Amino acid sequence: MNFALNTILRGISNADYHAHEAISKSGLDKIAISPAHYQAYLQGKGKRTAVLEFGSALHDYILLPQNFQNDYIVLPEAFNSRTKDGKAQLEAWQEDGKIIIKNEDFEKIQAMAQSVQNHPAASELLKVGESEVSIFWQDENTSELCRCRPDFLNEQYNIIVDLKTTQDASPKGFAKSMANYRYHVQAAFYMQGFYQATGIYPERFIFVAIEKEPPYAVGVYDLNNAAIELGRELYQRDLLTFHQAKQSHQWQAYNQGIETLSLPAWAFY
Repeated sequence: MNFALNTILRGISNADYHAHEAISKSGLDKIAISPAHYQAYLQGKGKRTAVLEFGSALHDYILLPQNFQNDYIVLPEAFNSRTKDGKAQLEAWQEDGKIIIKNEDFEKIQAMAQSVQNHPAASELLKVGESEVSIFWQDENTSELCRCRPDFLNEQYNIIVDLKTTQDASPKGFAKSMANYRYHVQAAFYMQGFYQATGIYPERFIFVAIEKEPPYAVGVYDLNNAAIELGRELYQRDLLTFHQAKQSHQWQAYNQGIETLSLPAWAFY
């Protein structure tokens, strides 16, 4: 499947986007562990977990309400899938390609979305712009195809906005998530993709972090230049590793020889 490079593409389904061979930030995360982990990731691609399903449903409810209305079925509170009629109805929805959401999960999604709406900065950022556009480009250093799919492009302020669910949306808590999940790599990678598509860099990359438990607190954060620069160095390093593995057809994990290992520093104290 081929899409035009270096432009913002609209109307591409989520399935078609993810089926493309171009490497994404998720793929780079696996390459950062090892090329072998990336190959294993490709083999398991397309498997959906409950966490991913919930996150996708929240994104669609907030950013693409028409898609949510068309693609999802919220189970009635008293729905019983163990009865004959319940099983038949469930199968009919699944045959129609509907995504099933439990009633309690939908109530949580509504509450989280309301918290975003009640947050002055978050609601302002999501007021004017486009959701779920796709960008494909060719990396200048390695010639590898890359792709990204920003959650929201704020046209008024030239800002990329990304929604994240989290256990802790406080500055300290989300900074830890930022490092653990390499969100700074995502920011730098997406900003480069936007530049390739438009010829200008976005003014900022802003995360809207939403806690998954009451009170569903929201934190809104942009990254400083040092974090963005580190993210850029890391994604370029990972792209080079990916390129070299492709060229050599060597998708190995860790060092193939014997290494000397010590304990981490904290273990000695």
